[in-house]
Amino acid sequence: MKKFLINFARAIALTAVIFLFFALHYMISYGQIDIQFFLAKGSAIGLTYGLVLYLVNNGTAKYIKRKYPPEKNVRKFLYAFIIANIVFTGLFVFLIDYVFRVLLYNEPVQHFLKTQSFNNYAIIGTISLLIGLTFFALGYYKRRKNTEILQQGLIANRATAEFESLKAQIDPHFLFNSLNVLASLIEEDQQRAIDYTHSLSAIYRYITEQKDKQLVPLADELAFADSFIKLVKIRFENAIIFRNMLESHTADRYIAPLSLQLLLENAIKHNVANEEAVLEISISQDDDYLIVTNNLQEKTIKPQSTHIGLSNIRQRYALLTERIVHIEKTDQYFRVKIPLLNRP
Repeated sequence: MKKFLINFARAIALTAVIFLFFALHYMISYGQIDIQFFLAKGSAIGLTYGLVLYLVNNGTAKYIKRKYPPEKNVRKFLYAFIIANIVFTGLFVFLIDYVFRVLLYNEPVQHFLKTQSFNNYAIIGTISLLIGLTFFALGYYKRRKNTEILQQGLIANRATAEFESLKAQIDPHFLFNSLNVLASLIEEDQQRAIDYTHSLSAIYRYITEQKDKQLVPLADELAFADSFIKLVKIRFENAIIFRNMLESHTADRYIAPLSLQLLLENAIKHNVANEEAVLEISISQDDDYLIVTNNLQEKTIKPQSTHIGLSNIRQRYALLTERIVHIEKTDQYFRVKIPLLNRP
């Protein structure tokens, strides 16, 4: 009942607008308009056209929409709607004319039939069809926009969920490797194990603070990288050389949190590092990319790996930018280039 009343109110409003349009046309054509225009038989019939045709065609459109949803096949819907609109408009125009002129105004049936004009049906049918198609176009556009907004919302939610999931993988990845190192140090040197534990605590505090952010200042990540290397040197001492060759103007750039730590950890985990085979790691810049390079001296026995590090970085940057993460591997070096991003 509520929907019917709403549609009835819309029908009245639309009919009033069309009626005022014809009144304006009459006034322009004849220079004036008087009360007789509003009391004329044609005015009453015209108002009835508007009310009845809107309700009929609106109901027809809803029925056709259920049978041929425009989202699935817009052509079938339009064909069916146009045919139904033409048929029902012609039928109800005839019935409305007959009720008013023959039943209410006692016009002879023969005279009524003789005065039926194709032009009258064509004009009213065209107006009815244009109004129906306009309402369909507006509704279709609104549904498309709502669908796009919904899809964008779903994409954003999915991207956020993926991003959070990827960031959550960093903690166990880092902790898994760190505990392995700590276990080795406990057997070798208890004092170094204690120092390592203190450094690990400080680093883990940074991880906890940054993991919920999408981007962090490059300067913060570089400071963290220095702390991370100091932690690593407790275990490897002079077997690792770390060089920071970044340009000064990169201070206002951003990267994904903990991505630098993952790259450093990846280099240390997969390469030999001892006094005979020193592992050299450098951080540099090439245009809008941060570059982490290490000399390649892969371990003969592959370490146990969760295969998260590089995959994590690639997937996180895919959610942040269209620029891709580049990975290069030769006989001499392994290099990863990650995009430097602007302030979020």
